[in-house]
Formats: sequence, structure tokens, C-alpha cells
Amino acid sequence: MESSRQIRRNGYHLMSLASIGQITCFGLLIWNLGWRFWSEQADEILADPAFIPWAISIAALVVWFAQFWTLRQLHRIGKLLHSGSTISSEMADTWKRLGNGLVATALVMVIPMVPRAEGSKLDFVLRLDVASFYFVVIGTLCIYTVAHLLRLAVELRADNESIV
Repeated sequence: MESSRQIRRNGYHLMSLASIGQITCFGLLIWNLGWRFWSEQADEILADPAFIPWAISIAALVVWFAQFWTLRQLHRIGKLLHSGSTISSEMADTWKRLGNGLVATALVMVIPMVPRAEGSKLDFVLRLDVASFYFVVIGTLCIYTVAHLLRLAVELRADNESIV
């Protein structure tokens, strides 16, 4: 079955992407928290009255947790797909958790507008970055995997109907 082989291959790719993403997210968390205090511009940043170190640290941790949790669910899905456990209640629950994680990640990364004071005027900037694009790619790969799962389910249904 071509669909079964494709599903296993997509599972392997999902596990690989999740592992790379988890390592990258942790590295970016360390870099983001450390850069603010150890960079050459740290004196300027710390002198800024609008700078609230604990708020930035908490925001960075919330974003990291949302990304890491989502990537953990992605890794679970990849592992289940690669092992051939494609149609199970565990798989359905993990897909649901992944969907919730993608929504949470979008909420903490893309949707909030960051206020930036410029004199007496307050501007809002929508933050879009490489990480946002990365999660769109993951979502797209998941959609293709679901399409292959549906194709496999149709093939299994046809096989079952031919037996009866």
C-alpha cells in the first residue's frame, strides 16, 4: 500500500521536525533571556524605564512553553504514524492536543499586538517571524498526513466490504 508507506515516512519527518524545533526553541529561549542582559546594548535596555525584566522573562517562558508543548505533541503524532498506529484513540487525542497547541502558539506568537510608545503616540506592531512560518509548515504537513490517513481508511473500508 502506497498510502501506508507515505504515512510512515511522514511520521518520521514529523518526529525529525519536532526534535529540531524543540532544540531550536530551547536555544532561542536561552539566547532571548541572555541577550537582554549580556549584550553590548544591555546598559541602554536596562536604563529604559519601559523595560520590565520579569515581564519579558515570563513572556519568553510562556512562548517557549507553548512552542515546546506543541512540538511534543507533534513528536507523539510522528511516533504513532511511524509505528503504524494510525487509527487509534491515542492518535485522535494527540491530534486534538496538537490542534490546541497550535492555537495556543499562534495566540502567544502571532496575534498579540505589541504596543510601542513613540513620543506621545502609541503604535501597535504585529509580530510575524520565522517561527510563525515554521508552524505553518508543520500544520501543512499535518494536513497532508491526515489526507493520507483518510485515503488509507477508504482503502481499508473497501477491503472490509469486499470480504463481507
